[in-house]
Amino acid sequence: MMCQRSSKGACRIEGVCLPALKRVDPRFESSRIRASWLRREPYAQPIVPVGRSRAIPPFDTPLPGLYWASMSQVYPWARGTNVAVELGQRVVREVIARDVRHAACGQRYSG
Repeated sequence: MMCQRSSKGACRIEGVCLPALKRVDPRFESSRIRASWLRREPYAQPIVPVGRSRAIPPFDTPLPGLYWASMSQVYPWARGTNVAVELGQRVVREVIARDVRHAACGQRYSG
């Protein structure tokens, strides 16, 4: 493959990724790639400002029965798949505990 991308690094990445893409989809053609970039950052994790812990959004939303779990709630841990799974499990535990509390009072939780 003749690589005329924006950087040598992007060409190296394509050299590694394209054979794998061909294994996933044998019909894949490199001509379908319009552009590619390789970005490098000096830090592997976001730099979190002082006081971030006071601005973490809650799991509850204004919509009844809708909960929000995102990487913005992961602080102070490293962002990774294992932490994302743990975050989802925390939301489930909170929802179940809330439902149990309301059921014990003879109520159905609606939000």
